[in-house]
Amino acid sequence: MEDTKENLEAVDIDYFGYETTCIEEVNGIKIGFIGLSFPNEFGDLTKSLIAELEDETDLIVLYVHWGIERDEAPQESQIELAHTWIDNGVDLVIGSHPHVVQGIEIYNGKTIVYSLGNFCFGGNKNPNDKDSMIYQHTFTFTNGEVTNEESNVTACSISSISSANNYQPTVLTGDEKTRVEVKIEERSELIKNMIN
Repeated sequence: MEDTKENLEAVDIDYFGYETTCIEEVNGIKIGFIGLSFPNEFGDLTKSLIAELEDETDLIVLYVHWGIERDEAPQESQIELAHTWIDNGVDLVIGSHPHVVQGIEIYNGKTIVYSLGNFCFGGNKNPNDKDSMIYQHTFTFTNGEVTNEESNVTACSISSISSANNYQPTVLTGDEKTRVEVKIEERSELIKNMIN
């Protein structure tokens, strides 16, 4: 991790994670980034990171490494935690780790993407689930306030061939694109059913 930080600093690329936050300015809007790994409670560190960024930024994105590998839905504790983050000032939560796509939830007008799945993944020569997504989120600001949010999901595979992982992420088209989009919708419904 120290080597990675040193190399990023050498080429002037910001990073975030654990106690380190990052603020990027885009068109005059300051975006704060927090990175956590396997959080199981809303602890003092997370509270202080959110509070610090709330005073300095226009919005906060929290990226989290969490969940159970290959589970189709997050754990109830993850849902509760994501809701707590949003209740305390986070504007967008994006998760990873389960190695499969999970659903997307809108909570109090804010988006939670529980798992993006893999993308450039070298940990398995031929995983049985190669589905992935690119998630894009656009915030529109008017007079310093968010006036609109839009998201876009692009269905992908971690490989350009189906028989193996050739480490070439590929945007899907046709029936395969539709299949992955339906999978994400179905997994989003799983989350709704867990909450209701």
